[in-house]
Order: sequence, then structure tokens, then C-alpha cells
Amino acid sequence: MSEIGYNPRAGRYVYTDTKRFVPQAVIQSLREQEERRLEVRLQAHTRLLASGKLHLAEWQLRMGESLRDLHLRTMTLAAGGKDRLTAQHYGAAGYQLRRQFEYLDGFARSLHAGNLTEKQALTRAAMYASSIRVTFGRSEQISRATEGFAQAMRGLDAGANHCPDCIDHVTEGWVSLELIVTPGTNCSCRQRCRCWVRYRRVNLSRRLPAA
Repeated sequence: MSEIGYNPRAGRYVYTDTKRFVPQAVIQSLREQEERRLEVRLQAHTRLLASGKLHLAEWQLRMGESLRDLHLRTMTLAAGGKDRLTAQHYGAAGYQLRRQFEYLDGFARSLHAGNLTEKQALTRAAMYASSIRVTFGRSEQISRATEGFAQAMRGLDAGANHCPDCIDHVTEGWVSLELIVTPGTNCSCRQRCRCWVRYRRVNLSRRLPAA
């Protein structure tokens, strides 16, 4: 299997032997694998809790550690590698993690009160895995800005059902990079959003008439 490197000029991963771009579908598949891995972990913790092999406090600790680990791995994938991470990346991931930990507190309270069946708890635990999509999108945006990309455009996953908000975001076309609404934010899909973003540079010298 070919090794993969990162080309910051293109904002893309490349195969180091051929220098060809790694298809975006491959990177998307890697992110989805991380999401499935997290889903399995979170449900495993919850099964141990349901069987009495974990106390609630230990369950919450393990859930938080698993979320933190996979958010950081996803952030690194979106950024182009560990050596390309900045304080802004960590700040964005930290913000998302704080939100998830707040939700996790509510989850723990519901479990303590006995308000959820085991099946409901497993379903709810799995839902936290999709939060890494938000971290991926925001980290990708931060990296593209650092690399000098100026515009971005939302795209729709052809195999998904999209909410009206996502469709509106797509119809906006190319916008300034700082104005792009990253997947999982400001839409009814929330962190289940399956949209993607394309980035491009803008050479102003080509757009201005000669003096």
C-alpha cells in the first residue's frame, strides 16, 4: 500500500510514490471509519455500565476519554497531519468537546434517574460519535485558511437526505472562506450532516483589468 503525505499548497493528501492526489472519498472514508470506531467504543462502555461492571462515574470518564481521543484524531486528519496543528485547531476541538461533555453530563443524569432503557442508552451513546464530523469540518476550514485558500463552497452527499438549511447553504455557491458554514453547524441535520466543502484559491491579478 502506498504511503500518504500532505501537500499544503494543494490542501490535499498525496500518494508519496506517485505524487497523485488521494481521492477525497478516501479521506472521507477514513473519517467515517473513525466515527464507527468511536460508536463501537461508546456503546461498549454503555454495555459495561448496564451489566453492572462499571460505576456511573467510571462510565462517564471512559466516555469522555474516548470522545477526546477520536476528536483529536479527526482534527489531525483534517489538518493534514500532527505537524500542521495549531493552537486554533486545538481551540476549535476543545470547544466542541466542551459541548459534548455538557451533553454527557445530561446523559449521566438521565441514567442515574433510571429514565432510559438499555436500548435507549445504547442508541444515545452511539449518537455522540457523529460529533467528530463538526470537528473535522472546522479543522479543515482552519487549515485551508492557513494555507492561503480564499473561497469555499458547500456540496451535498448524493446518497444522503439533506435538510432545507443544507440546500440553502449549497445554493450560495462560492463564498469567502471565513463565511462558509461548515457541515454540522447552522442546519437542522446538526452533527449528522453529511455535506462536504470544496476550497479554492483566488488569484486577484487574473480578475483585475490591466492598468
